[in-house]
This record gives sequence, C-alpha cells and structure tokens, in this order.
Amino acid sequence: MKFTLPPTADADLLSTEVDYFPEPLSVRPAMSCQLFERDQLLGTDASCAGHWQSAAAAVRLPGTPLVDFSTFAAGTTTARVEYVVSSGSWVFDGGGAVSLGRTTMTATGPDVTYVAAGTASPLELISSSCR
Repeated sequence: MKFTLPPTADADLLSTEVDYFPEPLSVRPAMSCQLFERDQLLGTDASCAGHWQSAAAAVRLPGTPLVDFSTFAAGTTTARVEYVVSSGSWVFDGGGAVSLGRTTMTATGPDVTYVAAGTASPLELISSSCR
C-alpha cells in the first residue's frame, strides 16, 4: 500500500489499516509487513499490527516497531507498506487507510490522539507465486 502524509511535527505514531483475512481453506497462513520511505526499509512488523512508532516517542506502545519518523514529520509522498505473504493465502479488499497520531500517558495508561489523515493508494500486486 503506497501512501502520502501531510507534514506534522506533532505525530509520533503511524497507523495503517488494510482489510484482509486468511483464506479459510489455507493451511497455516503467515504474513509480515515492511515499512518503506522511498527504497529505504524503515522497519519490519512480523505481526502486521498496523502501527509504527517514532524511535523518539516519549511514550512507547508495547510491541510497536520503532522507526525513524523524520521524513513523516516533513510530509512524504513516497511511503509504502509491503505485505509479505510467506505461507498460505490471504484475501485483501484492495483499499487501505493511513493516519498519524500522538501518544501521551494518562492515569489509565498510554493514549493515542488522532493528528492527521494520510492518503492511501489502492493496493498493488507486486509479485505472485503458486506452489
């Protein structure tokens, strides 16, 4: 999923969302996600949880991959998340969403405040293989 982000200095959390689910007849489907800015790999998320946090964030969310946020703060038109299917089959709906947030600590724990929406392009099939 390719996306653009508006410039913002207030954000420290990138959230991406794509509707997908494992093919019901697939045996042990597995997938990971990779975040890129241009051709630079910023981070990998083995769980594809859909959140990426600035390495400079004051409040850390457990299990969220930390990445360099400097290009996101300046605004970007060249970012993408690649969904790497390593086994089984997945069904994607073709659309996605992206947003920026700010993490703060409250009396009940970490909280995320929405800061801005990005613009996601339709999903593209980069390569396919059948075994």
